[in-house]
Amino acid sequence: YMLKKNNIKILLTFLILSILSVSILYISNKAIFTGEDLSFHKARISGLAEAFQNGNYIPKINYDYLEGFGYATSLFYSDFFLVLPALLVVFGLTLSQTYIVFSIITTFLTFIISYYVRLSVDKKESNSFIFSLLYTFSTYRLTDVYYRVAVGEYLAMMVLPIAFYGLYNIIYKDANKWHYLTLGMVSLLLSHLISALMFYIFGRSNKELS
Repeated sequence: YMLKKNNIKILLTFLILSILSVSILYISNKAIFTGEDLSFHKARISGLAEAFQNGNYIPKINYDYLEGFGYATSLFYSDFFLVLPALLVVFGLTLSQTYIVFSIITTFLTFIISYYVRLSVDKKESNSFIFSLLYTFSTYRLTDVYYRVAVGEYLAMMVLPIAFYGLYNIIYKDANKWHYLTLGMVSLLLSHLISALMFYIFGRSNKELS
């Protein structure tokens, strides 16, 4: 479906927008805002990359913390979505370059997921395209990406439409499509636990109202 001619145009548009939205801020300024969580997530990525280089593919202790004594970040924060940036570091990219590439990829995936989830609801491409733009370029998400560097939160926003689509199907449309909710919830748990909890509360309240 995504390889149809019109969809290829949409994918290319999303890719260009993703690159421009990141490069205009980061590459043109030749700097990354320190943000609230930048040092934390850069340490997570570098620690994971170091573990991979040492043959430890499921690390539990990140030795980039506490002057080499280590901190068990992987027990509390899933490393699933950080495997890709960690591999980029292993292949020779700097942490700053890795974060820029990671921002482009997550922005692109947010475009795609929000677009196709919205398209699955009413089959209107124009509405889906506008929704995807508004969602991906929402003020809160851009703040998370550019200023706060809240990686967990904008990863959660990337997969959140899947969870909403699953909930929508179960309550209002087709309960046999429960696998979308399962995929969305698992993705939320692997990205940001607080977002998963908030969505669970939201889902319970909507189920009771329905």
